[in-house]
Amino acid sequence: MRPQHITAENTRWMRNVGAPSGCASMRPQHITAENAACTIRGAVASELQRLNTGGTLLANQEIRNCVYNGKFVEFLKDANRLPDWRAILGRKEPDNRRRDIELLVRFFAMKDMSAYRKPMKEFLSKFMRQNKDAADTALENSRDVFERTCGSVIKTLGDRPFHIRSGLNPAVLDAVMVAFAEHLDEIPNDISERYRNLIESGEFDQDTRRRTTDVERVRARFRQASQRLFGA
Repeated sequence: MRPQHITAENTRWMRNVGAPSGCASMRPQHITAENAACTIRGAVASELQRLNTGGTLLANQEIRNCVYNGKFVEFLKDANRLPDWRAILGRKEPDNRRRDIELLVRFFAMKDMSAYRKPMKEFLSKFMRQNKDAADTALENSRDVFERTCGSVIKTLGDRPFHIRSGLNPAVLDAVMVAFAEHLDEIPNDISERYRNLIESGEFDQDTRRRTTDVERVRARFRQASQRLFGA
């Protein structure tokens, strides 16, 4: 039995279309909002966006934290203080605009690549809505994977490993972090050399520089990270 984690919605599974034999009665292990609540939250989000007309605009993650406030937001705030995560970001203190928390949401959401759809902004919002009050067991398992992933990245790649070209590159971060998370028990001894080869690859450079939220670009860089780093 696989451990429960916070997950992105798999609508095909929810409809039991193409489900494996014997799985017709299974349901995805995550919390989803009812239609009425979704409508209310959508209206609140729209209103917050409308109010972003002057002064200091609310960032996307600031809006999400407000609209989808719950257990998952508290989970994210706690995870955001993890020392290894701060070392990866190269910033000791949390970002006032919650951009570091948005990177966290991106990591957890994109662990299920099959669910990804553009635009990224709506994909992350949907993920937060689905996991607003996720089960404690799912949050605990996800926290364990996150801590182990960050620890492995720092141990093998060092601090600020995703600061390439000009500052931190979110597209490199999501692809490499997810690849590490999927291979925590099989980290090669030459992983740092493999990583250097990855980021020097012309194909990976393109997929992490332009149109980085296009579905095909996302899938391509995730595939490259997994293959070049772990031979998977």
